[in-house]
Amino acid sequence: MSAPKPVQKKASQRSRRKKVFISLRFGEAGHAGKLLKRELEQVHGLDVFLCDVEPGGNMGKEIITNLAACDLAVIMGTKTYGKETPSTFSTFQELDFIKNERKPFFFIKMCERLEESFARFHLPDSISYFPWIPASRDPESMSLPPDLAPAIVDKLSHISTSSGAKGGKGGPSVITRQLPTTLDAGLTQWLQRYNMLSSMGLVLEKLHITSLHKLEQATEAMRNPRKRALAKRQQQKQGKKGGGQGSEPKPTKTVRQLYEGILMREKQLQPAEIAKFRRACKAKTWRNKEMGSERHGTLEGTEEVHEQGDEKQEEGREGSQEEQEETQSHQHQASVECPPVRKGVGDETLFRECLQRVSGKNARNKILSIWNNTCGSKVNLADNDLGPEGGKAIGEALKVNTTLTSLDLYSNNLRPEGGKAIGEALKVNTTLTSLDLDGNDLGPEGGKAIGEALKVNTTLTSLSLRVNDLGPEGGKAIGEALKVNTTLTSLNLDRNDLGPEGGKAIGEALKVNTTLTSLYIDSNSISGRLESSIKSAVERNKQRQKELKALLEHGSVPLSTAKVFVCGHYGIGKTTLIDTLQSAPTFFNTMRRHRRKTYDEPDRPDQRTPGIEMHDFALKRGRSSGSVSLTPSPAGAAEGGEDLSSHETTLPPCKLRVYDFAGQVEYHVVHELLFADHNAVFVVCVDLSKDQANVEASVLYWLRFIKTRLHQAVHRSAHPPHVFIVGTKADKPHEHNTLVETAAEAIPHASGVSLPPMQFPSGDALLQSRRLQEWFGDTMRIHPHVIPLNCHDLGGACMHHLRDLLHAAWLEVVQRDIQVPKVVELIGEGLALCRKEDEGLWQLHRLLFFISKNIAGIETIEGWNEDVFFKALSYLHVRGDILWFQSIPSLADQIFVSPSWLLSKVVGPALAPAHFPVHLRATEGRVVFSEMQRVFGRVLDPDLVVDVLSSMLLCYEEDAAMHGSDDRVFVVLPRLEEKQQEARLWAKKDDSQVFAGRRLQIAQHHGMIFPPGVFPRVQSRIVQCLKPGTSLWQTGFFGLLSSVECLGRIVSDTCIDLWVRCPATHKEHAWLALDMMLGEVEEEIEGIEYDHLVLSYAHLSSYRPHPAGYLLQDVEDAATAGETLISRMVDDVTSPGKKEHVRDELKNLLREDLFLTPVDKGSDV
Repeated sequence: MSAPKPVQKKASQRSRRKKVFISLRFGEAGHAGKLLKRELEQVHGLDVFLCDVEPGGNMGKEIITNLAACDLAVIMGTKTYGKETPSTFSTFQELDFIKNERKPFFFIKMCERLEESFARFHLPDSISYFPWIPASRDPESMSLPPDLAPAIVDKLSHISTSSGAKGGKGGPSVITRQLPTTLDAGLTQWLQRYNMLSSMGLVLEKLHITSLHKLEQATEAMRNPRKRALAKRQQQKQGKKGGGQGSEPKPTKTVRQLYEGILMREKQLQPAEIAKFRRACKAKTWRNKEMGSERHGTLEGTEEVHEQGDEKQEEGREGSQEEQEETQSHQHQASVECPPVRKGVGDETLFRECLQRVSGKNARNKILSIWNNTCGSKVNLADNDLGPEGGKAIGEALKVNTTLTSLDLYSNNLRPEGGKAIGEALKVNTTLTSLDLDGNDLGPEGGKAIGEALKVNTTLTSLSLRVNDLGPEGGKAIGEALKVNTTLTSLNLDRNDLGPEGGKAIGEALKVNTTLTSLYIDSNSISGRLESSIKSAVERNKQRQKELKALLEHGSVPLSTAKVFVCGHYGIGKTTLIDTLQSAPTFFNTMRRHRRKTYDEPDRPDQRTPGIEMHDFALKRGRSSGSVSLTPSPAGAAEGGEDLSSHETTLPPCKLRVYDFAGQVEYHVVHELLFADHNAVFVVCVDLSKDQANVEASVLYWLRFIKTRLHQAVHRSAHPPHVFIVGTKADKPHEHNTLVETAAEAIPHASGVSLPPMQFPSGDALLQSRRLQEWFGDTMRIHPHVIPLNCHDLGGACMHHLRDLLHAAWLEVVQRDIQVPKVVELIGEGLALCRKEDEGLWQLHRLLFFISKNIAGIETIEGWNEDVFFKALSYLHVRGDILWFQSIPSLADQIFVSPSWLLSKVVGPALAPAHFPVHLRATEGRVVFSEMQRVFGRVLDPDLVVDVLSSMLLCYEEDAAMHGSDDRVFVVLPRLEEKQQEARLWAKKDDSQVFAGRRLQIAQHHGMIFPPGVFPRVQSRIVQCLKPGTSLWQTGFFGLLSSVECLGRIVSDTCIDLWVRCPATHKEHAWLALDMMLGEVEEEIEGIEYDHLVLSYAHLSSYRPHPAGYLLQDVEDAATAGETLISRMVDDVTSPGKKEHVRDELKNLLREDLFLTPVDKGSDV
C-alpha cells in the first residue's frame, strides 16, 4: 500500500495562516524556540513570531503587535520564565498580557519547577502542559520531540470551540493531571511549589493527610530520628513486633506516620519525587509561606510579625488619609525655594545639589522636611524614582534629623551610590527605627555599606532589603553585622541572590545574634538544610527572648560562676589536678599531698573517671598570686589583664564549675554533649612523659575536637573561649621534652600574655605556630604557652600560675556583667541541696515542693508559680545545669538534677570498656535486657536507661525476629566491635550494574574532625531507614533499601564514604537510597566544614576498596560546561609513591534531579 498523500487545503483555508507567538527567555530556550519556529513554519505552514533579540535588546512595539494579533501563544516555560527584567518588554509582561487578554496558550514545561512566583501563580500544576526538558543543551545535538509541533497544531484546531480555555485541549502527549480534591489550600500550594500535586498529593489524600498541620504530624518521625527511635521503643515495650518497612509505629492516634518504605510502595511515585518530598519535609519548608504571594513568606515563628508588617506596608503604599494630610502639611511647611535649613553633621551644599536633581515637587518637599525636622515621625517616599542623587539627599537629611522614626523608600532606584549614602547616615542617626529599602538595586556595594552601618547603629529595629541584588558579598556583610548588632529584630532579605556563601554567613551570624526574631530569606539559592537551620535559629531567638524576658521580670543577678572543662587522654592526672585545684594552697595541705603522692599515683587503672564528673568550688589563690594577662579576644572583649587587685575585696568569690571528662575514647561520645559551650574555659591536659610526637598529636586531637563542637553549637559567644594547654607529669618528662625555668628578665610573648614559671619550648612553638593560628584562631583563644606542672604539687609555681589564669578567665566573665534571672539562681541553689539529698532522678512536683520549702525567698518572688518554675528549668537545661528529656514520654515529668550523675552512673557504664569495674557485658555490641537489669537495676529503671540512650542515638532495640531470643536484645552502638567486614563491602555481585557513592572529607586546614559519636549516631539513623537485619560494626554498615545495597564506612576521623549498588532495574531506587543516606549524614555533621566528593564509578564498579573521588563542584562545573568525561591523577594505593589516572563518564556520576538542579532556588531541599 502506498503512503497517503498530504491533504490539500482549499483556497479559502489558505487565505489566512494561523498566527503563533512564541514566548520564551532567549538565553534559556533561544535555540529550542528557533527549532520549533522552523518546524511550525516549514512543515505545518503557520505564521510564527519569535523575538530573537539578544538579552537587553528592545522590540517592545513589535512584540505587542504580534502578541495581540496571534491566535495562539506558545509559552516555553524554562526556569526563569516570567522574570521581570530592565527591558521594556520581557516574559513577565508577555505572560501578564496573555492572562489579562485571555489569549489561548500552549504551555511547554521545560524545567522541573518554575523559579518565578509570578509564573507559578499563572501556570500552576493544575493546567495541562507538554513536558520537554532537552537532554542536551548543545544546539547541534538538540532535537524537537516528534509530537510537539502536531500537539500545537491540534491545539490551534480546537481554538474555535475552546477559545480562552486555560491550557486548552492538548494532544495525546499533553499531560492532563488528575488532581486531589480534599486537600486544603495550604497543602495544595505547598505541593504545587514542588510540582508534586498530582503525584504526592494523591498519595497524601489516600492517607487522609489533607492539611499542612497533618503533614507536619505525619512526618514527625521522618524528620527526627530520635523520635522515630523512641516511637519504635514505645511500640516494642507495648509488646508489638516490628514488621520492617511500612510497619513503623504511629506516634499519633489520628495521623499515620509516613516513612520511605510506605512511599516506595506507591507505584505512581518516582524515587526522585520521594527524595524531593523527604528533603522538603525534613527542612519543614511549609513554614516558608511564599506560595506565589507578592511579599515572600516568613520563616518559622515569624508569621505574626510579618502580617503586622504587611498591614503597615499597605498603610504606607496605598496612601491613607493620615498620610495625605501629612503630605499636605509638608507642602505648607517646606518648599525648595530655600527656606532656612538646619545645620548639623550633614553637608548642606551636597544636600542642596542632590535635592535639586530630584524630579517631583512632592518628593523634594518631603526630603526637605526631613532635613528641617518638620516631617513628623513617618515619611512615605515609595515609588518616586529618586535615583542615586535622591538617595544622597536623604542620607544627608537623615544625618541631621531627630524626629523621623519610620521611612519607606520602596522602589526608588537608589542604586549602590544611594545605598552608600543611606548607610553613612545610619551610622549617626539615632531616631530611625524602621526603614524600607525594597527594590532599589543596591547591589553588593550597597549591601556592604548597610552592613557597616548596622555594626554601629543602635536604634534601627526593622529593616527591609527585598530585591536588591545584594549577592554573596552583600550577604556576608549583613552576616558580619548581625554578629555584633543587638537592636535589629526584623530583617527582610528576600530575593537577593545571596547564594550558599551569603546564606552561610547569615546562618553563622544567627549562632551569635540573639535579638533577631523575624527574618525573611526566601528565593536566595540557599540549600533547604541551611534554610532550615536559619529558621530554627530565628525561632530559638524568638522563644529565647520571650522566655528570658518573662524570667527577668522577676529580677536579675550577675553571673558569678565560670565553667571549666578539663579534658585529655586517660591516665595523665586530670582528676588529681582538679583535686589539687580544689585544695587551698596552705602549708598543711601541701605536706599532706606530698605524703599521699608516694602511695597514690594518678594513673591507676582502677580509678578511671567513668564518663563526666562535676565539681563546684571556690578557687583559692596563694599569697604569691598576681595578675596575669590572657590571650586577647579578636572581638575586642575584656582581656582579663586589667589589674583589679585594689577592687578584689569587693568582688564575689571566684566560683568555678569544673567538669572532669574521662579520657578513654569510648567516653568521647559523651563529651560532645557539653563541649559546644562557648562560655566555658577549656583546660587540655597532655602527658609530658610521652615523646614530642605523642604530645603534638594529643594537642591537635583535642583542639580539633573542641573546634568541631564549637562550630556545631546552636549559639555562639562574641568572646571565643580560652584554651589552656597543661603539660602533666612535668616531674618525669620524656628525655626529649626539655623544660626550662623562666628567667626573671624573660620577654613576654608578643601579645603581652604572661609567661609561666617553667616553659616547654617545643610545645610553645607548636601553640604559637602560624598553622595553629590559621586553623583555630577564629574559634578559640589558645594560651600561647604550655603550662608544665606536677598534678600533686599543690604549692608549685606553675600550679599557682594556672590558678591565676583561671581566676583571670573568671574575672573576664564577671566584667561582662551577664545578667541571669534571679529565679534561676535561686532554683540553682535549691538544686545544689537536692544533689546532696539525692543525685538521681527527681519527679517535677517533688522537686518543686522541695525547692519551695528549702529556699528562702523564692515564694516571695512576684508571680512565682509552676509555669515560672518550668521556664526556669528549661533555662537551666540549656545551660547544662540539669538534664530534662521532655521529648521522652517516660521522662517528660522527671529531672536529672545532676548531669554528671547521669553521665557517670548510667551513660558511663553503658559505654565503658570491658576492663572497667562497672560495665555492660556485650557481644558484638548486643546486650540482653537481663544484663541491663544487672548493671542498672539499683541505679535507674533499665527501660529508662534504654530510653535515654535511644534519645542520644546510641542504642536501639533489635527486632525479635532477628535474634530469636525470648529476652529483649539491644544494640549499644559505641560498643560495636571492629569485625573483619571489609571483605563483605567489596564482595562482587554478578547482578550489580549500578554504582554510585559520595565521600565527605575534612581538609586538614579546616582544623576539625568527625567526633567519635558521629558514626554511631549515623548508624542509628541508617538502621531506622533500612530493612531489618542491617549489619553493623565499629567502622561500617551494610543494609538494604528495597533491592539496593547501602554501604558506608568511616575511613578515619576526617573521612566518611557512602555508596550504593544494585541491578539496573532498580537504578531509580539506588539514587533515592544514596540521597537518603547522604541526607542523614549531612544532618548529623551540620556545622562541620568538609569537602563533598563524588566516588569514581569506574572504581566502584570494579570493587576497588579505596575508590578515588572528584570534588562535587568540579563535577558540576564539568557538566555545566557540556563535558562528558572527567579525570584526575590520584595516589595508587596498591603501589605506594605512584600515581594512577582515573576517568569517568559524567552520566555515571550525577543524577541531575537529585544532585544538580535545586528543588527550589529559594529553598533547595
